[in-house]
Amino acid sequence: MKYKIIFFVFLLMFSACTSGRYRSRIKKDRKYKKVIMQEEKLEKDKTKQLSEEKLPTMVRKTEAIDQKKIKESLSSLDIKKTMTEDHEAQKLSSIKKGEDKQQKVKESIPEKDKTEQVFNQKELAEGKEFKWRKVENNAFRVGEKLTFAIKWGAITAGYSTLEVREILEINGRKVYHIVAKTRSTSFFDKIYKVRDTVETFVDVESICSWRFRKELNEGKYHSLKETIYDQKNHLAITNGNVVKVVPFVQDVLSALYYLRTHDIEVGEKYDIDVNTDKKNWALRVKVSKEEIVKTKAGKFRTVCIEPVLREEGIFKQKGRLWIWVTNDSRKMPVLMESKIMVGSIVAVLVKLKK
Repeated sequence: MKYKIIFFVFLLMFSACTSGRYRSRIKKDRKYKKVIMQEEKLEKDKTKQLSEEKLPTMVRKTEAIDQKKIKESLSSLDIKKTMTEDHEAQKLSSIKKGEDKQQKVKESIPEKDKTEQVFNQKELAEGKEFKWRKVENNAFRVGEKLTFAIKWGAITAGYSTLEVREILEINGRKVYHIVAKTRSTSFFDKIYKVRDTVETFVDVESICSWRFRKELNEGKYHSLKETIYDQKNHLAITNGNVVKVVPFVQDVLSALYYLRTHDIEVGEKYDIDVNTDKKNWALRVKVSKEEIVKTKAGKFRTVCIEPVLREEGIFKQKGRLWIWVTNDSRKMPVLMESKIMVGSIVAVLVKLKK
């Protein structure tokens, strides 16, 4: 018991001693921190004072540098301006000399040559630099009319005519007006009435298409399409739709007449650029063989040709087509045969008007 009391007293005394030392240490620390803070404040004040003293000098130095740069840039601008003015003066001088030279050249040109120069410029402006080709035509002429009987097996279903009707003028150019008409017989009118008219306007000199009009009336099917060919600008306009075409393009009917102007030989192939119904396609014609063909219109020595023709045409062909043309300068068609789903349709020349 005595030892416990002594130990307890000892603890109290130790606590009192340590707490006093601790409090005195804290006081010293606080005092020390206060001194440090005061020193730091004095240091900051000195730095601030030095900065404020140096600032005007720095500003003055910066302003001086800026003014120097401005003067240098102004002097360089003056130099450039002087150089530009000299350049402009030289340019004006050279232009004036060129104008004087042109004036002298113009004065030396006779009036006739001046007129020709003006005409040539106008010609170029109007697109008249386009040169029309020249195709020799010994095959057909105005007044030619070919009449065909259209047969399905042994039955005559209708008649078709190909006629070079007249020569007209389009945009100052002479053109052949060629008309193809097809109509069914009165008997077939009750089954499948056909009234087709196809027209083409072909340039006399170049044998290319100017205009193509196709009106088909076949049973309940009716169609009217017209294409204008701008040969100079290589355009085909069909019912407002414009298509780029190759020079001297043909329509499906004028292609036959253009082919007739060629010297056709067996075993050869001929390519013709065709535009029909807003489409461009290459028509390839193969010459296969020679044959003697007899019709009501006479007996003819012919060559058989096969064009790849898959668009609507005179007979609305959908399959293979063979044409027998006379083996002479006229290349006149005398027999046509087209395969259909049931058999074939044959067009035989029955009447000829040269």
